[in-house]
Parts: sequence; structure tokens; C-alpha cells
Amino acid sequence: MQKPKKQFRNNRKEQIRQEVAKTSRAHGTGARANAENPVLRQSISLKKRRSRKRLFRKLKILLAALVLIAIVLFSPLFKIREVKVEGIENAGRQKLETAAGQQSGRHFLFYRKNEILAAVKADPFVKSAEVSADIGGTLLVTIEENTADYALTDGGSAHIVSREGQVLGTRVVIPAGATLLIDDTALLPPGSFMYGEGRKKDFLIAYKDLMAQNTSLIDFDRIDLKDPRNITLESGDWQVEIGEGLDLERKLNQAINILKQVDGQEPGIIDLKYNAPPVIRPKGGA
Repeated sequence: MQKPKKQFRNNRKEQIRQEVAKTSRAHGTGARANAENPVLRQSISLKKRRSRKRLFRKLKILLAALVLIAIVLFSPLFKIREVKVEGIENAGRQKLETAAGQQSGRHFLFYRKNEILAAVKADPFVKSAEVSADIGGTLLVTIEENTADYALTDGGSAHIVSREGQVLGTRVVIPAGATLLIDDTALLPPGSFMYGEGRKKDFLIAYKDLMAQNTSLIDFDRIDLKDPRNITLESGDWQVEIGEGLDLERKLNQAINILKQVDGQEPGIIDLKYNAPPVIRPKGGA
């Protein structure tokens, strides 16, 4: 069903068409006849007025759009005024905030995102990063870090290493959750991988993946990985010998259950090297 206004225009057009046809028959045809036809002149004038109105409407819309674009592009209200960096625990906060802060004052649509990402991802602690800016002028950098799984001490500092063997950085204080690793592998600068494919890397990955499922309060403070055929774990003053680390899940479960039972006893050594019942012996014993 047509709207009343549209129906009126259609009816008016049809009325004019009929009147033009009627007067054309009365006045004849040709340029002179058309010029003398009042109904035809009225119809042509009406079409011209409508055409001008449509043109003016389009010009108004275009002008309004240009004004709006100019406001969005050049108004200080849409420039970056605040910078936030979230998700940092171990990465270099000051460097990351400085890199992001260099975009302050830029338009929220035209800041240099790639510059921020390049600076952020240069930190080995950063696994991934997302950068966004909103119309309110806030630039947000969200960081996902590589986990600080292990620490190898070197004098007064510690090399922080991921479970994949990548050196993430050096710290004076070992991050919470990082296990002290005793190894004779040469220390490498941040960003390097200390461990290629092999027993040590396989163990480091498997150990952290399994311990992430540990729901007990038992944990291991140190891992002696110098000899991958005779790996030793330490929990407090207790030592757990697991040999090559094969069947690691079973051995970790055994060690945790035994440590729960021997709480308060004289610390000793739990021998889980062999596919046999665990053996507990005092330190220094055969």
C-alpha cells in the first residue's frame, strides 16, 4: 500500500499527463504549439523545481558529510591522550610504555600500530600483542607473555628460560613460578634458544605441562639437568631421582604422594630411577 504523499504525487503526475495530452490535441504539435501550451509549460517548470530541490538536498548532505569528516580528522577530541599497557608481569614495562607513548597526540585512526608491535615484540618475554585505540583517545596495548618457567643462575642474576628453552631475559629476582634449573649448558643472550631438539628440551616441556595439572601443595624447587640420564628433582631438602625422565607422569605422581606421607620425617632421597617400587634412603647412603 502506497503512502498518501507518494500516492498524491503519482495522481498529480497522471493528471498532468492527461491534461498535456488533452491540450496537445487542442493546440496541435511542434515547438511553437508546445510553447503555447500552458499545461505543458507548467509541467516543465514543475520538473525543473523538483530537480533543483533534489540537487540542493544532495549538496546539503555532501556538505554535512564534509563537515563531519573534518571534525573527526582535525578535532583534538579524537587524538590519543592516554596510553595503557596491560598484561605485563616480567616484560620490560618501561620500554613498552615508552614505545606506545610515542603515539600520544596522533589521531586514533592513524597511529602507527606497526611501530608499536615491532618495539613490543622485540622483548623475548612477549609472546603476542594486540594494539587498539578508541574514539575516546585511549591507546591500549594488551600483552601475552611467554611463561617464565625456569631460571639458571649466573653470579648475581638469573637467566629466565621458557619451557621451550628460549632465554627470555635476565633478572635479579627469580619470577614466581620459575623452577631453578641446574645445568652446565652455556648461557646465551635473551632471545636465543639454549636447547635444541633432544632429551633436555623434551623433559623441560613435559615437566611443566604435567606440573600445571598438579593440584597438591607439593612442588619442586630445583631440577638438576646436567646429566639427562640421571635427572634429580628437589623439594625442600628431599631429593627425587627419576633417571632419564621416562614415564614422567607416573614418577611425578609417585614422588608427590610419597612427599605427602613423609612430611616431618628426616629428609632423604626417593629413588624412582627404575621400573620398580620406590626406594627411600637417607642422604649419603648407598
